[in-house]
Amino acid sequence: MSRLLLVALFIVGIVAMILSILWIVPAIIFAPSGSRVWKMLVTYDMLGNVTTGGDIGETISMRAYKASLAGSYTGCLMCKFLDKLQAKHCESVKV
Repeated sequence: MSRLLLVALFIVGIVAMILSILWIVPAIIFAPSGSRVWKMLVTYDMLGNVTTGGDIGETISMRAYKASLAGSYTGCLMCKFLDKLQAKHCESVKV
């Protein structure tokens, strides 16, 4: 891929992120149970996962659950943390 195309995609991504942040703040305040808010938050979750080396389309919860099944200490630790936020969070992810 050419560098010019990568720069263009990067700029489009930055603009999209700024717009999504400007949109999501009032949406959380006025419609916290809206499906678009949850979709955007899951997308941010997936972005964080990919940024830290995870697979595309996979959430941090899913990555932690898979790691815990494989016996990873950090995966188990992350699942314990997530389970404090929501009971059986890791077990409820779609693998």
